Amino acid sequence: MSQPAEPSISKLLAETGQGSRSALRELYRLTSPELYGRILTILRDPQASRDVLEDTYLRVWQTAHLFDPEDHGAKAMLNTLARTRAVNRLREDKTLRTVARGTQHRALAETLRQEESGKQEPAGQDFIREVSSCIDGMGQEYREIMCLAYTRALEYAEISNVTGFTQDQVKSKIREALEVLRDTLRK
Repeated sequence: MSQPAEPSISKLLAETGQGSRSALRELYRLTSPELYGRILTILRDPQASRDVLEDTYLRVWQTAHLFDPEDHGAKAMLNTLARTRAVNRLREDKTLRTVARGTQHRALAETLRQEESGKQEPAGQDFIREVSSCIDGMGQEYREIMCLAYTRALEYAEISNVTGFTQDQVKSKIREALEVLRDTLRK
């Protein structure tokens, strides 16, 4: 005995566009495992991937009425929407890290200003100034990699995913930055 045929994704998407919650549920059941896999491949973080998957289906619910099966395939539309959401999440995360790094540098600079003005104990003032100057003198890519490695405690593979450098490049840049820092502090 054969099982009843599952409705097509295009049909489910069209029904979702007409406000059918059951069509959205069935669309989710049929397509979410594949979309989750694609999102996870991009983000490499299960929790963030689940969040983006949820956001993707929320967007499907909000925009399904705009779907025209003659313009695009339903699966292609879902894949594009999921990929776009995942890439946007990566960009958001990178922007937040950049803002955090700027905040860290500003906090260090403020600490130095307070020490110089006598508002704080000058414990290690010269050392902090030297390290800060050395870090500021490194290129942006070195500063970013060092921040990810030593303030966020990310591993080479994770840094590679965030920055786009290969793991070998990440290792080399960390080694080079540490050598510069060591040489600066030995003087």
